[in-house]
Amino acid sequence: MPDSLKSTFMHQILGTIFLSFGIFVCSTSFAQEFQDTYPVLDKLPIREMLIKDCAAPGARFFQVQASNNYKLYILTYGKTQDKPEFGCTVRVSAGGSLLEARTYSEQFAAARQEKADRGPDYFAFHFPPIGRRAMLEATGFGPGGGGYSLTFNTHDGCLDIQVGQSGQLSGQAKPKVDLHNLAAALSKAYDQKSKHPNCAVPD
Repeated sequence: MPDSLKSTFMHQILGTIFLSFGIFVCSTSFAQEFQDTYPVLDKLPIREMLIKDCAAPGARFFQVQASNNYKLYILTYGKTQDKPEFGCTVRVSAGGSLLEARTYSEQFAAARQEKADRGPDYFAFHFPPIGRRAMLEATGFGPGGGGYSLTFNTHDGCLDIQVGQSGQLSGQAKPKVDLHNLAAALSKAYDQKSKHPNCAVPD
């Protein structure tokens, strides 16, 4: 694939992971409640966690984007920051905005019915025991690589955290990515730092 097309596709894939769920629209009080978690997030070594569980050869770039209702941590690999080939993200938003309890229940029930023969390992992989609930999804496929995301609700219900990967490195280089370990480490680290009681989010 020509570099220009590959770069365009990579931006599309990264855009899918970054923005596929949109910006969660919430009330002023709910947005403020989410912003109150920023000091907790700032105590978490998210950059180091990303590097550990999303490792690849070559130059790497890290940036953070934030708004009233989400915070996005982006680790990319490539020749330059504006032309990434592969990347991983951690997206944090208010509880229930990225993974609703009803959506999770419906997806889990459908998988149980349609893939009952897959065994416990399949369900532990796609619906891992992380936080209150967690679910793995494919976010894109194509000649420039694919994307996956794993979204979980924190135990206190205050946050939804989504970890994702996308793209494909050039040549024979292969990244070493473990979204499950990254999500589990984030869940544990957040639980240790958070001082929130249960948030007003339906279970």
